[in-house]
Amino acid sequence: LYHCKTHAADVVHATHCLLQSEGLWKELNDDELLALILAAAFHDVGHPGVGNNFLIAEKNPLAQQHKNSAVLEKFHISVARFF
Repeated sequence: LYHCKTHAADVVHATHCLLQSEGLWKELNDDELLALILAAAFHDVGHPGVGNNFLIAEKNPLAQQHKNSAVLEKFHISVARFF
């Protein structure tokens, strides 16, 4: 699977590199930096390996729970809340 712990680590690392290379970290406060790194780490947590359109077309319970709107995005946020 593409959406795995290695992918999350890669996105966190890429985010860190971008913040460092462009000096963006200087423009953000500590809370914003933490939020950015956590968002990078959790952006695909629990990903089922299929896209929103597939979940909606298959009438997947996950799609129905999130009213067929930004299904995976809402799912990732709901899962991340438990960490």
